[in-house]
Amino acid sequence: MDQDDEIRKFKMILVAGVAFLFSAYFSWQELKFALWGESAEARVTRTFETAERRRPLLAVEYTFEDQDGRSYSERDDLPTSFSAPGEVVTVQFLPGVEGSSRIEGHSSMASVWVFLACLSWLGYSGFKLYREAREAVHGGPRRRQ
Repeated sequence: MDQDDEIRKFKMILVAGVAFLFSAYFSWQELKFALWGESAEARVTRTFETAERRRPLLAVEYTFEDQDGRSYSERDDLPTSFSAPGEVVTVQFLPGVEGSSRIEGHSSMASVWVFLACLSWLGYSGFKLYREAREAVHGGPRRRQ
């Protein structure tokens, strides 16, 4: 193999590693909501348009109470593709964690799919590496008789 091919492979591994780490973080957030998240009815106090990184968002401010009676006033920035909420919305939150709520349906499942794709690619690449190392040590592919 030539040096350019090796550098290209290294860059691919580096990009996949970074994508794996970012998607692992966001997948962990989704897993926390799936395992420990709770739902509550929230009253919408204000909606307005805002911009983040040059893309328009619909900001929704709301208040809700958890099962212990603690009141929270929080905000969720939704893509403009979401329909404007009514006076009452269902929110998901992590009990006892300030700022952890989100409007139901505003999840990051794309990161879970990216995480699974990266995990599959890393597993396949690891298998190929194992096979190449085994051939280098023992010579040729192993055949059953």
